[in-house]
Amino acid sequence: MDEFCRQLHLPGEENALEKLADETRTAGLEIIDAKGATYFGIGAALARIVRAILRDENAVLTVSSLVPESVELGEVSLSLPTVINRDGVARVLPISLSHAERSALEASAEILKEHIAALDRSIPLIGREHESLQYEI
Repeated sequence: MDEFCRQLHLPGEENALEKLADETRTAGLEIIDAKGATYFGIGAALARIVRAILRDENAVLTVSSLVPESVELGEVSLSLPTVINRDGVARVLPISLSHAERSALEASAEILKEHIAALDRSIPLIGREHESLQYEI
């Protein structure tokens, strides 16, 4: 965020990233309070993604996809700036992150991988050999 503000010659607000993260976490609740549901936003976001695909826009959207190996976060899907065109995900854009931002991204990836592993232990995946699944969770 600091680098973005510097590049655009915008005044950097102290703790702007924390404020943005807090607003993002509470936005769903605010929408539910105002409209009673969040499906309008979900529908609008989906329509935007579909339009970018159908019109071959090469639009940069933040969508979840499998992170490229070059990002070195392991096999996990995250929402990153991504070029969307008729092929769907054309490429994930590289982003410059501070040490703290990179650490937070790595922590998010690890949390997702832990939850995926827990689900994998408790829910058999389609196509697996029928095996006796007895796991401690």
